[in-house]
Amino acid sequence: MGARPSPRGRRVRIRTKLAAALSVPLTALLIVAALEVRATSSDAADVRREAALAESSLGPSSITTAMYAERAFAAAYAVGMENAFSLQVSSNAEARAQTDEVVERFTTELERRGPKMREAYAPAVASLDGLGEARAAVDRIQDAARSLGNTDAAADVFERYSAIVDTLVDAQAEVTASITDETLRNGATLLELGNRQTDLLARLVRNLLIPAVVEDARLSAPEEVRPVATDLAEVEDNADAMRARAQGDYAPMIERLFATDHIAAFPTFVRAAIASGQVEVGAVGPTSTGTEPDAFGYVVFRDEVSDLLTEEAAEVRSAADSRQRTFLALAGILSLVAIAATALAARSITRPLAALTEQARTMARQRLPEAVREVLSAPLGDDAVVPVVDPIEVVSRDEVGDVARALNDVQATALHLAVEQGVLRRNLADAFVSLGRRNQNLVSRQLDFVTSLEAQETDPDTLDALFRLDHLATRIRRNAESLLVLAGLETPRRWATPQRLGDVVRSAIGEVADYTRVRAVELPPATVQGFAAADIAHLIAELLDNGLRASATGYRGVEVRGRYQSDGAYLLAIVDNGDGMDADEMALANRRLNGVESYTVAPSRYLGHYVVGRLAARHGIRTHLAPTYGGGVTALVELPPTVASIEPAYLRPSVGV
Repeated sequence: MGARPSPRGRRVRIRTKLAAALSVPLTALLIVAALEVRATSSDAADVRREAALAESSLGPSSITTAMYAERAFAAAYAVGMENAFSLQVSSNAEARAQTDEVVERFTTELERRGPKMREAYAPAVASLDGLGEARAAVDRIQDAARSLGNTDAAADVFERYSAIVDTLVDAQAEVTASITDETLRNGATLLELGNRQTDLLARLVRNLLIPAVVEDARLSAPEEVRPVATDLAEVEDNADAMRARAQGDYAPMIERLFATDHIAAFPTFVRAAIASGQVEVGAVGPTSTGTEPDAFGYVVFRDEVSDLLTEEAAEVRSAADSRQRTFLALAGILSLVAIAATALAARSITRPLAALTEQARTMARQRLPEAVREVLSAPLGDDAVVPVVDPIEVVSRDEVGDVARALNDVQATALHLAVEQGVLRRNLADAFVSLGRRNQNLVSRQLDFVTSLEAQETDPDTLDALFRLDHLATRIRRNAESLLVLAGLETPRRWATPQRLGDVVRSAIGEVADYTRVRAVELPPATVQGFAAADIAHLIAELLDNGLRASATGYRGVEVRGRYQSDGAYLLAIVDNGDGMDADEMALANRRLNGVESYTVAPSRYLGHYVVGRLAARHGIRTHLAPTYGGGVTALVELPPTVASIEPAYLRPSVGV
């Protein structure tokens, strides 16, 4: 058999080719999905950033609320009127503790939100450093100086706190302006406007009270009336801006805020004071801040706006996260569907191909060889019948099914060819048997006749000629027996009793040409079973013939050596000193000796190898060719214990020939 041709290049599976072909649209789909996911993730990140900005505006609002309370109490404390107003705190210590708490909470939150948020509020945080100086100014006010006349100290304290508050409100306004979501921006703007409104009302109260205290409750000079009128106009404008921003859930809060008695009454109170020039000092506090600390006003309004803004920011963030998760899920599902569709398409092609490949491999390696062997092993004389072999079955309505049907046709054709070959081999075997038996009968009669002539002849020259004739007839008989061996028949020569191995070897030497160039050396005694003696002699003779042909006349010839094996087998070595064989030739020769190849496909000069293989297989003998050290070939023949055994000690050892 020839070597299987190797494919050019690396083998690429159909699954790989399909995957490569389908990977282009699939990759495009995944890229589009990835881009959409990225865009959705970016939108979600923007929404989360907007929510974070809106939530960050709550921090300054909380600080300004606390700062307004601390400023209001400190300013009222400076003039001894802390009990004249409805204030949120009852002492400077309480106000400062409240402010410190919200400042610490705000700075901690800034650290958590990252560098961009810290940068936006950096000026506001820096302005808080002035809080200590403002408190120190309050602490310097002596109890004796706390009266309505202490307006300069009250104004100083008010301005110190106001400088910090203005910076906070400006930072809050800057962040609020960067919010693009309308709902969140409205809430954050309402917080900012609420803070400004509180600051404007505080300034209005200050500008209303200071002239009244100094001028004995009079508001008469233009420079005194102008700031009050300006502050009142800003308060009303800011209120209009708050009404404009109050949409959706914020609208009821604004309606309730401006419907509150003291908030609705205070602008009227201020207009009356401007018009009359008379300021009722004792009514300024209750009218501007109400009479109850917990009454609904700007502080409560800002708290409610803060709560609603927090809820809306959470809803916006949740909605963005939900949209992102939904799109990610859809993109994932689409990707999985695309991959699954690709896998199913590939499987619909590769699965029938895999089944076809497996069945074709089984057909080539198992079913078809077994069917051929069944045909070829049919007894002589029986008619060759085409065996029934399972066809290749593939569930496919495409080209794969066509290939399966074509392979079934190939299988049927191969079986018919095998039947034809079986018939041919049987006919050939019949010819071998006929020729072998005819030649064997003739040669046997010739040998009997030559033997009778040798017994009657006394002339040495004639005896020598008769001996050469006997040797030629013996070789012809071996060739005839080879034909019977190739035909699968037993040799007619058989001994009933065991034979000494030396005698078997001498018999083999006597059946080869140029037997004088063969020497048997180092041949430990052994006994060969009678049923195998003739076949072993035939096997050795075939190997000796090959060795003598390979060794030219001028060489040392062929040696036969033997030794016992540790497993009880007997190893014969037939060593020639010829030119040897290359590795490929020796591998093919060993295949023939082991019965792997059929003698019908080999040149006739190698028929001896097949004869050796048939004889060796008949008795479980192992034969193998190996290179001889120094040149040539050594034929190794391993006789198992069932064929050759150690000769008993009382038998004389064989004598080398």
